[in-house]
Amino acid sequence: MNGQELIKRIGLTAEYVKALSAQKGEPVWMRDMRLAAFDWLSHDASIQTVSGDAIDYSTLSLESLQLYTPSSATKTPCSQACAAPCSGSAVQHDSDMICAAIGESLRERGVIFASMDDALIGYPDLVKTYFGTIVAHTSNIWAALNSALWSGGLFIYVPEGVVIDEPLSAHFFIHQHRMGQFERTLCIVEPHARALYHEGCSVSVAQSFALHAAVVEVIVREHAYFRYTTLQRWGSDMATLVTKRARLDAHASIDWIDANFGSGLLVKYPTVELAGVGARARMVSFARICGSQRYDIGSGVVHSASETHSSMVSRVIACDNSSVMVRSRIRLLPHVTHAQAYSTCDTLIESQNACSSAKPVLQANSQTNILSHEARVRSYDDTILLYCMSRGFSEFDARYYVSRGFAHDFLSLLPPDIALECEGLLS
Repeated sequence: MNGQELIKRIGLTAEYVKALSAQKGEPVWMRDMRLAAFDWLSHDASIQTVSGDAIDYSTLSLESLQLYTPSSATKTPCSQACAAPCSGSAVQHDSDMICAAIGESLRERGVIFASMDDALIGYPDLVKTYFGTIVAHTSNIWAALNSALWSGGLFIYVPEGVVIDEPLSAHFFIHQHRMGQFERTLCIVEPHARALYHEGCSVSVAQSFALHAAVVEVIVREHAYFRYTTLQRWGSDMATLVTKRARLDAHASIDWIDANFGSGLLVKYPTVELAGVGARARMVSFARICGSQRYDIGSGVVHSASETHSSMVSRVIACDNSSVMVRSRIRLLPHVTHAQAYSTCDTLIESQNACSSAKPVLQANSQTNILSHEARVRSYDDTILLYCMSRGFSEFDARYYVSRGFAHDFLSLLPPDIALECEGLLS
């Protein structure tokens, strides 16, 4: 599906894009960025998608989507859901961020934690400097759709030298039927700063088809650290087609921890560019899929500088008639030397009809670099299940504990509250 077909099916026009920008009171340059994305969709958008491969989207029920739905909840600087945060917290309902609150001590140190809409009005020059520099609207058709229709999301700015030990957090809800949610999140961590960000996504009611096409841009400066943790619990009728990318300068580091449950179709391929010498990235993802869900997931790292290091670990549990493609892409530019990159994907198959595939792509030239990839698919070991059942466990409980053991390394990386929620979802 190309851009022209996409905008035709959802009924998007240039007039709608202009009206949305005017309704939000945006500066002219943001309106022009939205229109540039729409123009690219109208004329130049190719079939390239988030993962880089052609995926059949013809079965998606894109007609009559609600492209912008203001939240029915009261918008307030600090509602009960965000009251007295120890660091910072935010809540988005449908298309609007209804609250974003930050601790007074962080505000005094120059930390900005605001909805993207509010940041665009309150800090226009700062937003203009970074918006769209990591994820351009030409990245893929879903990034272009987000660039034209974005609403909500977060703007996080951590000044130089500021250390935030308690996590900033946000939760994104979808309440309306046939909703299209297009939040945009931009995180900037200045040199020698440190920040943790936890993100959750869920639906509040049983859904008809809904579309989630978010964009996340992360910039980590020299000697800074950023930890991005996300838990997505969408409905089975949800199509999640997101674009998430980060760029790291010299000696910066990032931990990208990603858990996924529930979406009927999930295409997610977070990518990090190690642009500075000594930059490091750790990408860890976990997913459990069942029913007839289709997941096209993985991660990628581009080594643009020497002496950089990356590791990518993916774990998937697949059951029923589900199918998953796990991608890992490691690219080392020709001038890069003494870099290290490691990738592994591991799938646990729960039923005979589930399907798992791995597609690694490794590109390197210098003999001083070290690259490795491994993939493994396994099923439940009947011997282990029988042993557990002989000790009084039901078959259901035995399978749960095997799954929990498979996910243990991933769960150990999560904050206790998120790990506990993931353990519940495994059952």
